[in-house]
Amino acid sequence: MTVTAVCPDYTHTDFHARLGLPRGEEGIPDWLWLEAPRVVEESLRDAERGKAVSVPSRRYTAIWTAARLAPSGLMARLAARGR
Repeated sequence: MTVTAVCPDYTHTDFHARLGLPRGEEGIPDWLWLEAPRVVEESLRDAERGKAVSVPSRRYTAIWTAARLAPSGLMARLAARGR
């Protein structure tokens, strides 16, 4: 048995619509959004492969890798800015 942590980031679901925020009005750039079926597909594939962490999409894998390699001081400054 294995456990896979799924780290999808911004994913379109009914959550924002139920808050009264239609698509495009969430305050997040369009290019950062993923679609739920794609997140599920990629995450299940990673789980089948026994991966401990699943980061769906190449763009988020690149962002995640850059964040891990960046100096901690830089990441702290970026985090302090919000989003």
